[in-house]
Amino acid sequence: MSFWDVPGVKAGVITGDAAWGLLKHAKDNGYAIPAFNCTSTSTINSVLEAGKKLGRPVIIQFSEGGAAFMAGKSLPNEKGVLQASILGAIAGAQFARAVAPAYGIPVLVHSDHCAKKLLPWFDGMLEADEAYFKLYGEPLFSSHMLDLSEEPDEENIAICQKYLKRMAPMKCILEMEIGITGGVEDGVDNSGAAKEKLYSTPEDVYAVYTGLSPISEMFTIAAAFGNVHGVYKAGNVVLRPELLGEFQAYASKKVGSQNPLFFVFHGGSGSEKHHITTALGNGVVKMNVDTDTQWAYWSGLKNFYQAKSGYLQGQIGNPEGADKPNKSYYDPRKWIRESETSMVKRVQESCTDLGNHNFVTPKRKPIVGGNWKCNPECSSKLDGLVKNINACDASLCDVYVCPSTIHVTEVIPKISNAAKVCPQNCNFKGCGAYTGEMAVEQMKDLGLQWVMIGHSERREYCEEDDTLLATKLKYILDAGMKCIFCIGEKLPEREKGLEATMAVCISQLEQVKGMLDPVNVVIAYEPVWAIGTGVTATAAQAQETHAAIRKWIAANVSAECAAGIRIQYGGSANAKNAPELSACPDIDGFLVGGASLKPEFAEIVDAIVAEKWGKK
Repeated sequence: MSFWDVPGVKAGVITGDAAWGLLKHAKDNGYAIPAFNCTSTSTINSVLEAGKKLGRPVIIQFSEGGAAFMAGKSLPNEKGVLQASILGAIAGAQFARAVAPAYGIPVLVHSDHCAKKLLPWFDGMLEADEAYFKLYGEPLFSSHMLDLSEEPDEENIAICQKYLKRMAPMKCILEMEIGITGGVEDGVDNSGAAKEKLYSTPEDVYAVYTGLSPISEMFTIAAAFGNVHGVYKAGNVVLRPELLGEFQAYASKKVGSQNPLFFVFHGGSGSEKHHITTALGNGVVKMNVDTDTQWAYWSGLKNFYQAKSGYLQGQIGNPEGADKPNKSYYDPRKWIRESETSMVKRVQESCTDLGNHNFVTPKRKPIVGGNWKCNPECSSKLDGLVKNINACDASLCDVYVCPSTIHVTEVIPKISNAAKVCPQNCNFKGCGAYTGEMAVEQMKDLGLQWVMIGHSERREYCEEDDTLLATKLKYILDAGMKCIFCIGEKLPEREKGLEATMAVCISQLEQVKGMLDPVNVVIAYEPVWAIGTGVTATAAQAQETHAAIRKWIAANVSAECAAGIRIQYGGSANAKNAPELSACPDIDGFLVGGASLKPEFAEIVDAIVAEKWGKK
């Protein structure tokens, strides 16, 4: 059944049984609804626009600080009163209620982390809920969160009980936190917290269930499984979403019903996709997203300024003439819209990651890369090339770009969508006396996650052999990076048929077969005779070879690896042939050369997305 079939679900803000029914639908169908922290009407509109594009529900939420910003930073917001935070949250909820129906999707309005010292804010919002309920029979907000994780568990649960008793008559949903997930942006500094507080226990979580379930079923639990954010540095803790499964199993045994708990995933920004998948399988119905969308909003403005800086230095005068006006560039409607457009894409990506979309998820997510090789000849042309990458919808397809080494650091800050920058090569050992090389450690320092090795041009012109490339791949994976590993045959082998073609591919894979991890390695099959020649293997030839590679992996590595590993086609793919090639079941994407320097690159991404993702 569709979420539209949940009783009471409609376009606009939903509350009570309809909102709780939607969360039940998410849990039963293995998806979660992302909640985005909003600080303005612009960011609210961005979330709604993304939901409209996908035709899916979204959650708009306000932190205490974000709500104060919504009302206006010049207003008084005294400790113990927090009048600006109350006003801003109410104004944001009322704005969302006013415009959400026009976007044609269900929307939940939620307030985020509320620590004990912020309870006046919570009280003010509940008073607004009660006043709205008297008038309209429903609360103003769909739900609220109490974050009392700084307090002893007994006090935490007792305060939640007190507030849930007040919320239950309005059928307003309570989200509570047990253990630590909050950060500095929530008004909480847990940097000195004991490590055991970073992981809830089954007993902790079940105590919440027994304390709240007699009052109302309408509550969710933000349990801690290493999912901290804010003041915590990466690597300080290990994310363990499998703990949620243990919490469910413990509660199921106690109450005699299957998976009775509804979980919320905090600290979701930047999470690995497999951790999200594990969380979804264990009852997560909501995930908070904040820093990723903040960065996306900023990136839209930053990229606009970088591209149009000559028009933004004064009201009059630009590269077209000293007397030319610039109003169409500095008008806030222009640059705010650039920020919104960038944020919309990131919101769509979060929805897709959480299964909150109307597509049939493919067995393997498509992946398309643009290899710029030794191009362009001058940095002034980079903006135009990056524009082609930023034009791609990277929510349903992994997108990466391979600039020349000298341009890598210039390209990184210009990317405004979820595309990754992927160097074209690396050395085999690390930093040191390796003239002309680039080490994985240097890449990681730049925040890079991917690197390509084994391209046919490096195999031929730099005489890189299979043994060297196996050494490189081990070095890359041991360092925690991901790799695009290129293989492929020349024309004489192709002319001899599939057996000769596979003999070459097998020889190139033999020494790395033990490292073929579908999570961290993508194979790029490039028929060398088709690279840069304009000659492309027919769809039948490409599929035949991809299927043979997958069959060899199944026989020599594992069936699981063969089913999961992505194999790109890399022989002169372009917008014209991409649809036919995309229809081949064993082609999972493209490594694009010449066409990645042109606007048609986005059309290639669109082609494989259209083919691999079918409508539900």
